[in-house]
Amino acid sequence: MRRTHAFNKWNHPHRSAPHASPAWWIVNALTVGILVMPVTGLMLGHDLIVWLLLAACIDAVDGPLARALGVASRFGQRFELLIDLVAFVMLPTVVIARSGDVYTLTMIIFCVAGCARAFALLTRNDKSVSLTSDFWRPIPGRIRGLPFPVAGLLVVAGAQTPWGNIVTPTAALAMAIPLTYPRLGYLRGRDLLLMVALAAGAWWLLPASRHLSSLLIGLASGYVGTRLLTRRSRDRRGS
Repeated sequence: MRRTHAFNKWNHPHRSAPHASPAWWIVNALTVGILVMPVTGLMLGHDLIVWLLLAACIDAVDGPLARALGVASRFGQRFELLIDLVAFVMLPTVVIARSGDVYTLTMIIFCVAGCARAFALLTRNDKSVSLTSDFWRPIPGRIRGLPFPVAGLLVVAGAQTPWGNIVTPTAALAMAIPLTYPRLGYLRGRDLLLMVALAAGAWWLLPASRHLSSLLIGLASGYVGTRLLTRRSRDRRGS
């Protein structure tokens, strides 16, 4: 009875045991694939940014797939959060710090900021931790703090340009501050056009020695800019 109670506590609101469903195993296998992708790229000696991009694509579909199949759970959310932390924050921190493309202290700050965001998201439903429960409370259709996949891709891409020591602390700050960002599925057509426009401008301003790196920095910059501009327009309409 104790094992059953503990399992159901972690998987609220699904009181039945979801591990009995094949869909549960498929979704969690996809989540593990988020970490497998960059590790495979490093073992093969390939560019990390390409494999992180594939991992980000998996990360974008495993959550909606779990909800569509009815196997979404608190355990799955926490499991995906920790996998994202390792794949998009800790692993790039070690690789980039060893390469010397970005200062080691800057990468450590990035890793600490990622751990702080993970702690805040894990404890925001705990009323005893007033700081996270007040400032990191969930909002439907929004994400608190810069998502790990966006931050990781931004830092890895920035490390391949002369702007690495500027991009990395900026991404760290965006992760640690509980600003809200739109989920990709909730972006409207106008928001997407604005994101593409900002991305194109950032890509044009950056040195395009590596086209994929500049493009990813541009897309991440457009995503952040979309959040800021759309929030300002909503605030004006509300006032």
